[in-house]
Amino acid sequence: MTSRSPHIEYIRRCIEARDESDRIIPVWLPMIPFIVVLISTWISSIVIGIRFLVTPIPPRPGLVRLPILVYTIVFIVAIAMRLFNIYIVYRLVDRRNRHFRRVLRLFDSVRDYIVAVSVERGVYVRDRLQLLERDLRDAGYEWRERDAFIWAILQVIPIVGSLILIYVYHFLNKDFLSHTRMERYILSSFSSIAVEVNPKAKPIGFSPDYLFPDRSTVVYLIATIFSLGFFIIYWVYTLAKDPNEHFREHRVVEDRLLEELSRI
Repeated sequence: MTSRSPHIEYIRRCIEARDESDRIIPVWLPMIPFIVVLISTWISSIVIGIRFLVTPIPPRPGLVRLPILVYTIVFIVAIAMRLFNIYIVYRLVDRRNRHFRRVLRLFDSVRDYIVAVSVERGVYVRDRLQLLERDLRDAGYEWRERDAFIWAILQVIPIVGSLILIYVYHFLNKDFLSHTRMERYILSSFSSIAVEVNPKAKPIGFSPDYLFPDRSTVVYLIATIFSLGFFIIYWVYTLAKDPNEHFREHRVVEDRLLEELSRI
């Protein structure tokens, strides 16, 4: 067994851990709470409107109690959907944390492997590795974890809870965006160092056609307001779809990474 064998095995284990960290969330799941609340609110408004149009004078007791019944049902539905959305936000933030944590471990392992191979081959790449080490430290800071439970539960705070939820939606997009950009840079550094260690090594990275969408929180918020809330259904759809696509692209990159590292 060579000095590089334990490193390549740990890289393989980091890659295999993606089945747990990079969970694909059905794109329709985050949409459910908002669809249910919007539809129930819309139906209740119609029912109450019709009630006022057809109510005789004096009103019958049953018709007087109808608005109370409708508002009670809508309130119960809203509470249930809020609780469900707590679960959804928790899952979205938690898988962000899990993915970032795993990728950082993977990149640390790749660095250690390249160091072992360079020593074994007698190739001097210390200066490049020092720059890479700095980049990995920066990545560790940028990819720091966010408390999934806290961010999920804060949305229940009256009034400010909605603003907090908007911020969560904001950082779920922007964190993945900066994460993807940093990954491209680090993978490019890995490729350059790998070529120095072994000129036959091939570049490793994301497809040039793949870009993580940069979605404007301000534009999406304005669209949600002017659509009377309906645009948020698309907004939360993107929060599931974009990371799902990122994870699928990651699988391709990681498989190629393991294959190329094994050849160095």
